[in-house]
Amino acid sequence: MNKQKGLTFIGFVMLLAILGFFAYAAMRLVPIYTEYFAVKSAMKAVAAESGSAQMQPGDIRNKLIKRFDVSYVTSVNPNDIRVRRDRNPSITIAYEVRKPFISNIDLVVSFSHTQELSRGAGY
Repeated sequence: MNKQKGLTFIGFVMLLAILGFFAYAAMRLVPIYTEYFAVKSAMKAVAAESGSAQMQPGDIRNKLIKRFDVSYVTSVNPNDIRVRRDRNPSITIAYEVRKPFISNIDLVVSFSHTQELSRGAGY
């Protein structure tokens, strides 16, 4: 007899279940990371503005929040935004996103990004 090669039906179903699990996980994680890249983009845009290092922290937060509204960023709260004004002025945003995955299992992703501010002509 010739030796048959191939995938059995049970093997195919198991492979489909594994691929389905990872596809579902990707569908839950991709929007989270897309939002993170929008946060980084907004931070870079605000930091690139001329003289952003001289702006008040409240003004920087307002500019970021306006950009977040345009980009549909909902995971970042104003309390997550830290503005440091010392020798190297910078913006730091640290937050975590929790999304339900399966039943009582959640996916938790933590993000933290720091962006230096533009000093402009004032320094």
